[in-house]
Amino acid sequence: MPRDVVTRWNSTYDMLAFALEYRKPIEMLSADWELDLRKYELNPQEWKLATQLKDVLQVFKHATLFFSQSENLNISAVIPSMDHFDEKLATIIVSPHYSPSIHSAIRFGKKTLNKYYSKTDHSNIYRVAMVLDPRYKLSYFKKLDWEPEWIAEAEEMVKKVFDGYESPSSTTTTATEETDYIMLPNPQFDNTSVADTTNIFEDFLVQSWSPALQSSATTEDELKVYLSTGPVTSSDPRKPLDVIMWWREHETTYPRLSQVARNHLCIPASSVDVERIFSKARIVLSDLRNRLAVQTVRSLICVGEWIKAGLITEKDLHAWLKGFKDIEQDDKDSVKSGWDKINI
Repeated sequence: MPRDVVTRWNSTYDMLAFALEYRKPIEMLSADWELDLRKYELNPQEWKLATQLKDVLQVFKHATLFFSQSENLNISAVIPSMDHFDEKLATIIVSPHYSPSIHSAIRFGKKTLNKYYSKTDHSNIYRVAMVLDPRYKLSYFKKLDWEPEWIAEAEEMVKKVFDGYESPSSTTTTATEETDYIMLPNPQFDNTSVADTTNIFEDFLVQSWSPALQSSATTEDELKVYLSTGPVTSSDPRKPLDVIMWWREHETTYPRLSQVARNHLCIPASSVDVERIFSKARIVLSDLRNRLAVQTVRSLICVGEWIKAGLITEKDLHAWLKGFKDIEQDDKDSVKSGWDKINI
C-alpha cells in the first residue's frame, strides 16, 4: 500500500486511491480484534471525506503527469493549463458535494495558484510562445475574454520579437541561440500505483479555440498573414498537434517567422524532461567507466537521444563508422562550434 510521504509529490493521492479501491479488505483487517487495529478504523463519514479528497487531489496528480511528459509539451502550454487548473478548482469551491473543509483547502490552494500565475507577467516568453503556437494564436485570449489592451500588448510583443530577427539567409539572430530538438516520449511517468481516468489536462491541447479560417498568403508581412488565419487543429483528434513539426512544414510560407517560432516553442514547459536527460549521465558514467572525457559523455548522451527520436538511423551510424579515424585523446577536449546542433 502506498504511504503518504511529505516530500513525495502526490503520495497522498496514491495512498487514498489505493485505500478506496481496496476499502473492503482494509475494513476487514481493521475489524480483526486480534490485530489490534480498531483504533485506525475509519467511520463512514471519514471514508466519504477520503473520497472527496481523492477527487480533488486527482487534479494535482493529472497536472504532475501532464507536465512530466516529454512529447508535444512546450512553454506555450503553461498559461492554458494554469487556466484549466484554476477552472477545475473554482468548480470544486462552488460545488455543494464537497465538505466545508475541502472548500477551505481549495480556496487556499487557489490563492497559491494565482500567486504563481502572476509570475508569468514577469516574462514575455509565455505570451509570445502562445501567439506563435498555431493552436492558439490570438483566439485563445479572445475566447477567454482577455481585455482588448492585453491582447494588443501580446500581439505587439510578438511583433517586436519578429522585427528583431533577420532573414533566414543570415546566420545571426538577436534572440536566443537557435537550437532545434524533438521532445522524446518517456513512459517513466505513465505508470501509477492506481489506474486513473484520462488526464484532464489533455483536453485543451486537442480542442479548437475558434473555427479554422482559411486565407491564402499574399505579399503581406509574414506575421500578418499568420494571424489572419484561424487556429490549427491536429488531423488526429486524439493527439495534440506537433507545433515544432508544423512550423517546419510551413517554413517556406513563413521563412522568418518559423525561425522565431521554433526558437520559442522549443522551450519546455517544465524542467522535468531536462532533469531526466541529465539523470542519464549516471548510466553513461558508471563505476566501471568513470574516466570518460567531458566531450565523450556529451556525445554519447546526444547521440542516444537522437537515435531514440529517429533523427539518426543505423544506416547513418554505419556510414559514419566507415569514415571514422582513431584519434589519440587530447587533453584540451576541444570540438568545433555547433557540433551538437541538429536541424529538423
